[in-house]
Amino acid sequence: MRTILTILMTLKSLRILLVSTLATLVSISVLAGPNVTFHNLAVLPGKQSTVVDGARKFMSSKTGQQFKGSMHLNRIASNGKSPATHTLVVLQNSRKAAAEWSETLANSQDFSDWMATLRASSQPVSSTNMDMVKSWGTIDNADRYWDVNYFSTKDPAGVVAAMDQLMKSDRFQAFPGQVWLNATAFGGDMVHGYTTHMFAVGYQSMAEYEAWNDAHRSSAEFQVFMKALNDKVSWLNSELVYNVLVFDEQTSLESFGS
Repeated sequence: MRTILTILMTLKSLRILLVSTLATLVSISVLAGPNVTFHNLAVLPGKQSTVVDGARKFMSSKTGQQFKGSMHLNRIASNGKSPATHTLVVLQNSRKAAAEWSETLANSQDFSDWMATLRASSQPVSSTNMDMVKSWGTIDNADRYWDVNYFSTKDPAGVVAAMDQLMKSDRFQAFPGQVWLNATAFGGDMVHGYTTHMFAVGYQSMAEYEAWNDAHRSSAEFQVFMKALNDKVSWLNSELVYNVLVFDEQTSLESFGS
């Protein structure tokens, strides 16, 4: 009996070790890929043009022209109780590239001047860094409107499997936009609650958004997808976001797409 118990306990320990090892390997593979940082701002009334002009000035400066990633300045149309009105989104090919860029900014007068402009025209709300896990659909730099959904999950693999199943269905293979799944690395304690992941769904226009969702949001395929997530996901908040500025001459979403 003791021998059997010992074998069972050993097998259980090996299973735990295997799961832990696989989780570590998955984590390493994610960290090795592209990542994105979201700097949420509450822009003061009447100051959007100042923020836009400041971003343009910095990106055309000597320092800004050295940037090898992609930067978006987004206006938030709707986001619940968050006071943020805009988001600066910085996409990098790797953490190494992000670290090198941070070192460049530390000694940049161009960057100091831009930050002074931001401090005078906005207030910081939050900063969150995420790993870009997987994408679906047509990755297109022309997409400007984003349906962003924040959530918490303990089963990210199950979320990926559910989205895989949805997007390979005949109906959703015709989806004209793009879907990104991002996983929180740092700064997940956001206004709406602790966030482990987000879906960002991009469309070229609100007309495209409306036409697709009116025709397909109530479909059987989408209902199966939502049901599959019922016991896996706690939905926290959603945002409607528009790209005011996009700087992607060096790197773009199409570079990151799988």
